Amino acid sequence: MINPNTATDTPVDEYLRRFGDCRRVTLIGPTLAHAPRAGRLQEPLIWVDGGADHRRGQTPAGVAVGDGDSAHGKLDQYLNADKDYSDLAFVLRRLPAHFAEVVLLGFLGARRDHELFNLGEVHHFLAAAGAPTRARFDRNIYAYSKGEWRFQSHSVFSLAAIEPATVTLTGACKYRLTAPTRVAPLASFGLSNRGAGRIILRTDGPVFIFKSQYNTGSAARR
Repeated sequence: MINPNTATDTPVDEYLRRFGDCRRVTLIGPTLAHAPRAGRLQEPLIWVDGGADHRRGQTPAGVAVGDGDSAHGKLDQYLNADKDYSDLAFVLRRLPAHFAEVVLLGFLGARRDHELFNLGEVHHFLAAAGAPTRARFDRNIYAYSKGEWRFQSHSVFSLAAIEPATVTLTGACKYRLTAPTRVAPLASFGLSNRGAGRIILRTDGPVFIFKSQYNTGSAARR
């Protein structure tokens, strides 16, 4: 079994070494409903297991990796199906430190346990980052490592942490946290805020921003 923490010179490593100057990497997962439009994706690009079913005819082709339990086509690297970590965990642990932004498409929906653990693996990835790093699931969930961040919101959003984090939240939002405030894991304290422009987030640990896809008329706390 490949150890995702110590393995070297895997096909994924060989591929990523070609992009030493890049700061952004895109991962395509198995729950993506439709293949991205031709020309919309840029390298470096990693197809994760069933996500590789959308790879056919795509340029660039990127690299495909997984244990094959959801893929119907050929992968560039096969992982042991009896491993004790997910395909996404393997990829995240292979990413060099210079990647400061990770875009994840097709990792939400389907099985709830998979979705939850995908969020958890991104949390651990950000917690281990030695420099400011962020991640995005589709267009609705943003995750930030410790540091100072600015984001735009013109609708309802919620802030959540998987481990305790101390945050401030200022700028164009209805419920500001001007003094450092401890946020408990998955507490409803950060539920249903409302943005009206640029927001400044400072945090001493990974946090998630869940953006509503609807511009609703109220930002009820419950």
